[in-house]
Amino acid sequence: MTRIILSILGLPILLFIDVFRSPRSVVKKILWSLLILILFGFTWISGYQDLFTITKYTLYDFGLVDKLTEVPVRGTSMLPTIQDGQNIKLNSPKKYLPAWGDIVSFSNNETEEMYYLKRIIGQPGDKVSFINGQVRLNGQFLKEDYIYQGNPTYGNTYLIDCREYQIPENKFLVMGDNRIASTDSRVIGFVDRTDIEGVIKTNLTVQFNSSVSNSIFPAEVVDSDAFLKAINQSRIAQNISPLILNSQLSQLAKTRAEKIAGDLASDHINTPDLRQTLEQGNYDFIQVQEVITMGNYNADQLSQHVLELYPYAADFLSSEYYEIGLGVVPGVQDQCHVQVINIILAWPQKPNYNQKILDNWNHEIDQLTLLVGLFRDIKKESSQIPVSEIQLVIDDLSDLLDKASQLRVPVTENRWLTSTESLLDAAYWDDRNKVVQKVGDFTLKYLDQIPNSDLRDSLSIYKWGNLEFNKESDKAKLLFGQEKYQEQLDSAQKLLTLSKTDEEKAIAYYWQGLAYYSLKQMDKASQSLNQSVKLNPDYAAAYSTLSAVSLNTQQYSQSIALAKKCIALDPEYAWCYNNLGIATALSGNKTEGLKYLQKAISLDPDSYTFNENYKRVKNL
Repeated sequence: MTRIILSILGLPILLFIDVFRSPRSVVKKILWSLLILILFGFTWISGYQDLFTITKYTLYDFGLVDKLTEVPVRGTSMLPTIQDGQNIKLNSPKKYLPAWGDIVSFSNNETEEMYYLKRIIGQPGDKVSFINGQVRLNGQFLKEDYIYQGNPTYGNTYLIDCREYQIPENKFLVMGDNRIASTDSRVIGFVDRTDIEGVIKTNLTVQFNSSVSNSIFPAEVVDSDAFLKAINQSRIAQNISPLILNSQLSQLAKTRAEKIAGDLASDHINTPDLRQTLEQGNYDFIQVQEVITMGNYNADQLSQHVLELYPYAADFLSSEYYEIGLGVVPGVQDQCHVQVINIILAWPQKPNYNQKILDNWNHEIDQLTLLVGLFRDIKKESSQIPVSEIQLVIDDLSDLLDKASQLRVPVTENRWLTSTESLLDAAYWDDRNKVVQKVGDFTLKYLDQIPNSDLRDSLSIYKWGNLEFNKESDKAKLLFGQEKYQEQLDSAQKLLTLSKTDEEKAIAYYWQGLAYYSLKQMDKASQSLNQSVKLNPDYAAAYSTLSAVSLNTQQYSQSIALAKKCIALDPEYAWCYNNLGIATALSGNKTEGLKYLQKAISLDPDSYTFNENYKRVKNL
């Protein structure tokens, strides 16, 4: 057989030799050579190419040659070793056999044929477990200097904390160096040797910690407000409406987390059907998703974890979910401590608008109705002002009033917006800004020409016209929500430049003071906030933050007085009651302090901060 193959492969050479050895003329030899090439050239060339390819892959399969592949990396799961966007070169796993510490590229059904890049932490036959945020390999705790920021390593739904697993034959345990943000064997299971298609040899040797504490990574209390804030910052950055923390959904999530925590010691974790749980809990929904994870994370770590957890990360940034519930329960098995975290994302059957949203629409419609009536009266009594200009304002206000009335209907009926209403809502605020500008321009131009003093006084309050200031104020608010306090200070300084009235200056000093407070610069915060209330003595928010400054500097009597001033100005301001409750309790009146904190909770039942402050004061 070998002789036949070699004969066929050598046939072109033999034919050419025969042609040139023949007694034919040179011209005929060339013509015969061209004829041979035309008839058999393509077949021979293809055959040689196929032979080369077969030979190459045969050598590759036997590990005799390398297959170097350069690919870009997408994602942060291998930080700090490999950066997002970095190009890496992968060697053949046939020539360079994967070993402990090597970085491998692989794909399988669990990765949905996407290529993952992870580090080998366990080899076939190894015994592995996750104990209190550390990896135990064959009975010893690993020393892992390559882990990003020294973060802890917790199990997940496939490899659960506190249990020991033996890695099967021809399988590997793989994990990302950025343990908090990596979807790896803890979720998708062990990786088969045949799934590995590329390897980066690291030549690392296994190192172990000589002594290990059981409390290296103590349980963190997950601040649900801070967690939600971090998730919503990512949503807002992608122009997606923020999620709303639902207390009923959080209780259901906690119930499910308790069930999982109770099963930690058993062979299998069985979770009841999510939809059935929600139906039994009388939570009506259109769509729902659940994320179960484990670990003693704080709010920042947990948000980073879920926003990188494939495939659930996309759900947290999906416009199809509107409410979220968070349940965190401690789980203990022997000396192993780990929190079970259950997060439920939902699109509720009804939007459950709060009273404040309805009140805002009612106020909007009342104000527009008053303005339409005011301009109609001006039209009747002001002969010096062109009627056409007054009518243009009336038409714009009437159109805006009609749109506001339409948008109040779904809130009143507690239902989702139709597609038509969604388009109307998207355009409403731009339309509103244009009308506000038009009313402000009209007022500045014609106020003195209105003969009726009552009408003139009524219209004078609508001297808006400083939309640039309003936009910058919205930016300062957004920066505060994103915890970019230094940028917030820059924004506040710009507001001071843009401000034209004492009220606007008060707002600028308020954002400045709030930024200083967040940066723990209490003296500067106090100066800015005092300037704010000096310019606007009715500014409740500034008094609330001043109360917090006094509380922070342990001036409890002053904090109490400022909080009461805030409540007098705005009886529905929950933060004022929170500050008043803490200051009163720390002044020695715990019972009275708890009453104020209960009032804060009644105004905002879902606030993690208010609920936690109540618990802390109660335990004083």
